[in-house]
Amino acid sequence: MAGLVTFPAVALAQLDGIGNLVSRLGAIIRNLIPVLLGLAVVVFFWGIIQYLFTDAKEKGSKLMFWGVIAIFVMVSIWGLIRFIRGELFVGTDFTPPPVEEFSPL
Repeated sequence: MAGLVTFPAVALAQLDGIGNLVSRLGAIIRNLIPVLLGLAVVVFFWGIIQYLFTDAKEKGSKLMFWGVIAIFVMVSIWGLIRFIRGELFVGTDFTPPPVEEFSPL
């Protein structure tokens, strides 16, 4: 009988542990994205330096190309996620207006 009384608390504690894990992983990913974007910018500029100041112009142009591709993909995905989150009102402080404001009369 005592086990049945404590079961909801145990279940919620396990759920909180999973939620805590998911939020920590989300925080790690949120902090990792700007680092990866910065790394892509560094790769792009390193390609410019190689292209301008060394004889490895083809290697420099490839680095510039892949740097631009990485920057474009990361910024596009980042913007798409922010747009979807904003449109679905997930993770924003926006609260939709009450239903009465949308009535035609």
